[in-house]
Amino acid sequence: MEDKKILVISDSHQDARVIDEVIAKESPFDILVHCGDSEGSLFLVRQRENPFEVYAVLGNCDYSGFPKEIFFTVGYYNFFVCHGHKHRVHNTNDDIVAAGKRNSADVVLFGHTHVPEISEEKGMLLVNPGSISLPKQASRKRSYAIVSISEDYLPKAEIRYLDD
Repeated sequence: MEDKKILVISDSHQDARVIDEVIAKESPFDILVHCGDSEGSLFLVRQRENPFEVYAVLGNCDYSGFPKEIFFTVGYYNFFVCHGHKHRVHNTNDDIVAAGKRNSADVVLFGHTHVPEISEEKGMLLVNPGSISLPKQASRKRSYAIVSISEDYLPKAEIRYLDD
């Protein structure tokens, strides 16, 4: 298996410019995952021919165009993606961990809180990239995540900031 680089973004809330900015900063990569609340900002990315795959889910501010949840596999690892609002991620990760377990996920990607987070629970890697347009963590830095997959090690995730 070749190494894979996955760009994970969320909560762009109509800001297509910021999506192009993060794509330019992190290229090349293999997969772009948007964890919801794109509100149309992903439209142009999906319309053009890209050298990467694009996956996206419906957020609480989106009205159509994407599924509520998606599942895909990279190498040996199963990914579960949702926005997180239906799993009460503002309060606890318990529901999203349970959903990941039900779906045999190794990696769970979600958004909604606008606060970046990486943790490991019950053998799953949980990644919330925060928001690339409306961050809510103390630093208020626009954030996203990179997930790296290699046959030499378990999936690894790193939070990065657009303004660094």
